[in-house]
Amino acid sequence: MKIKNIYKILSVSAILMVGCEKMDLDVTNTNTPSRDQVEQGVNDVATLNNYVGLVGGSVNTWYLSMYSNDNPSWMMNVMADNSTCSWGNFGMRDTSSEPRVSWNNSPQYSNETMTRNFWTNLYSNNTQINIVIKNIETLKNSSEDLNQDDLYAVEAMAYFIKAMTYGNIGLVFDQGYIVEPETDVNVEPVSYSEMINEAVVNLEKAIEVCDNHDFTMPSGWLPVVDQTLTNIEFKKMASSYAARFLSYAPRNAEENENVNWDKVVQFATDGISQDLSILMDDVTWYNFYVTYLVYNGWGRIDMRVINMLDPNTPATWPEDATSLPESTSDDARLLSDFEYLSSNNFRPERGIYHYSSYRYARYDEYVSEWTTPLPEFMVEENRLLKAEALAHKGNLSEAASIINSGTRVTRGGLTPISSGATKEEVLNAIHYERNIELILTGQGIQFYEMRKNDLLQKGTVNHFPVPGQQLDVLLLPNYTFGGSIGIPGIDYSDKGWK
Repeated sequence: MKIKNIYKILSVSAILMVGCEKMDLDVTNTNTPSRDQVEQGVNDVATLNNYVGLVGGSVNTWYLSMYSNDNPSWMMNVMADNSTCSWGNFGMRDTSSEPRVSWNNSPQYSNETMTRNFWTNLYSNNTQINIVIKNIETLKNSSEDLNQDDLYAVEAMAYFIKAMTYGNIGLVFDQGYIVEPETDVNVEPVSYSEMINEAVVNLEKAIEVCDNHDFTMPSGWLPVVDQTLTNIEFKKMASSYAARFLSYAPRNAEENENVNWDKVVQFATDGISQDLSILMDDVTWYNFYVTYLVYNGWGRIDMRVINMLDPNTPATWPEDATSLPESTSDDARLLSDFEYLSSNNFRPERGIYHYSSYRYARYDEYVSEWTTPLPEFMVEENRLLKAEALAHKGNLSEAASIINSGTRVTRGGLTPISSGATKEEVLNAIHYERNIELILTGQGIQFYEMRKNDLLQKGTVNHFPVPGQQLDVLLLPNYTFGGSIGIPGIDYSDKGWK
């Protein structure tokens, strides 16, 4: 059931203001301020330095909302059959069950925080950023002797963080709320496509600031590796995210054909020219998504992926097998990025379809040192976004050239695809690279790739409903998707790779 009622912003301000830590919402928390209290507190000290600190904290909140405690990252990865895991943590066992079942959207479900906390953390961040955006013009016109670097860095990053809220809600949920600085009481829910469009609008605002002003982001905001985020580099970063949101939004192949591929070409052309990697410190910057899908004894790589590398290896685990021989591949990454395992530790009664003979080893340094860089947005992803857009526009030769100059050849050592490749061959090569090269480099990449190509297993949720706990607070009826609930091909997959 879709939400038709009005969303009462003020009545749930405490929920939208929760921070990154998990909170028992059944207990009144007198330390959690209302939206008005927070805004008044910031306005009392509405200085540029105050906004620098507030925006800097929002950058960290954005990152941790995707990769810290409760979020849908793990579930989306196993639902995409990119990773596999039979353990009950993070909702992985339930959402990867075969046959697929509907998402349990009850507030009493043990894994409901995977969507609820993701939702509330993003909207909490948005609330704080709205305060900055609401007052930035006043600050510009004040008599304060302003540091121009910080002033325009604050403005550009504020629009970027707002875009991250809207874009990630639009990618993950069926609908969301556009909450602007002037929003006081009521706002109507909008579709996922409208959320994506609004994300792009805010990224374009950030890009406009970058085009019109020279500045350097404060170094403490985002510990990127081997680059300084000047207005020039930040424009590239914002452009790449705009391309990502537009390309990954479709819920099926038909919607995918109707993406504004001209805009994707533009944004990807203006996008990053080196990996956006973030230096972890295991205190403020860390990534549980990578940890639990890489660490020995936890997640493994799904056999579907190993079959892509070696077609002689079965894509699903044979029912009569206890182990499989080591695979071989023309792709050098089978040896460099994956580790063969001769036995399984998953419980067979939970489904041998979880079994796998490989784990992902590319980020083993991170799970042993905890203070190494991890990629959030690879330059190869940006290249593939451009190649994909060009292919949909009919420029197949340039798309093939981009693919051949990338990791397919440089890391994989595979034969370049023909300059006369068909659209299907080009898109297949892009699909391969997204599944092999981009593993664990950004939340949901493989899920979005499988979703928009009608490849998620039948019954898999294509997006999550508004969290049940939020619906209860709003006195709205609960609803969900998956299995056979919802609109086929929109709310859940009605096709699938198997």
